[in-house]
Amino acid sequence: MKKHLKLVSFLIGIIAVFIVSMTAWNAVVIRDFYVFVHSRGNSDIKPGTGKTYDEINLQSGIDKAQQQGRQLHTFGNEYFTTIGVAIDDYNQQLIWEGGGIYLTDIDGGTNALIRSKTTPPDNSDANIRVERHPVFRNINLKGSSGNIGIDIGPSYGAVYENIRGRNLKSIIHTRFGLMSQADNIFSTYCDNIITFGIGNWTGATWSNSQSNSSIATNIRGYFGTSTGAAIKIEHSSGIILNNIIIEGGSVNKGIEMYAPNNTVVKDLTIRNLHFECVNGANTAVIYARWAAGIITLDKAFGQYASILADVASTPGYTQVTISNIPYWVLKNGKGFNNGGNTSWKFINCDNPLFGDQPLSLFTGIAVKNGCNTGGGPNQVCINPINR
Repeated sequence: MKKHLKLVSFLIGIIAVFIVSMTAWNAVVIRDFYVFVHSRGNSDIKPGTGKTYDEINLQSGIDKAQQQGRQLHTFGNEYFTTIGVAIDDYNQQLIWEGGGIYLTDIDGGTNALIRSKTTPPDNSDANIRVERHPVFRNINLKGSSGNIGIDIGPSYGAVYENIRGRNLKSIIHTRFGLMSQADNIFSTYCDNIITFGIGNWTGATWSNSQSNSSIATNIRGYFGTSTGAAIKIEHSSGIILNNIIIEGGSVNKGIEMYAPNNTVVKDLTIRNLHFECVNGANTAVIYARWAAGIITLDKAFGQYASILADVASTPGYTQVTISNIPYWVLKNGKGFNNGGNTSWKFINCDNPLFGDQPLSLFTGIAVKNGCNTGGGPNQVCINPINR
């Protein structure tokens, strides 16, 4: 009898171990309101697929979360991918709690690590997809100079929180991403941190597929040598950038407003900009080419020599207001380039922008002293610090 009991206990133990082992290898688990995806922990390619086990399991988890209206949860290990993973083209909601995972591209291609399954065929289709509003939190993205981290196409109110990128072409690229919100985005050796842009499909233009009224807050980029812009705004108006750090080696441009001849882009606001690239910005820290509008910069600190702002308007007129600058290192004695049809106002700025003779700070088209309404473009108005 005792022998039988021992045998039964032994068999029960074996079965229990088998069940636990099977559970451990079950990478996608559905429970309550959540879909849980575990990583395999290596970069093995599944035979006959060209994909890693991680991306196959992760894609399955994304699909189940969207189909069943559940939150997706991943865990703090490394997930490997060859072609990236995709969210649904039309499903309006996905909440992905990354849990600090690393999603790493091992292919070295140009795919986005997180994208839509297809590109809209035209702008009519994009206007349906734009109702999507996914949330991505606590995800680390690693790849190559050809990869974009997250590039999901049309959205309205998408949220990107605590996203870190390394060795990417760009961490986030919005295309028709209305009212996107990016918060706590950290870039290391990427060429671009964020691009707020327009669509790349048939019928998408600078006036009908923009990323208007988007906000980026607590953004830090550390660069080696960037040939692009740390933050690029492409034909999109009402963008607000808060608490931005650009540092490291050098960038071509710090913040670029690219909207040449665009008559519907009117506004850019930048607050609390810290620039600390030891080799400066090759062109300018703020670079704008558009038709007309208002650029507001409040608080900036520049530790290494660079042109602070280079602005031109075609065919309209731009007002640049720069306030509360405590310190900036000029480049060969210059801080600004006036590209034309632009007027400048300095409010409450300190060294070296506080004097009453600002004309020497400019290159480009000649500027004149003046705070006169009706005085035309290319004026400089000083409201000096009170001391």
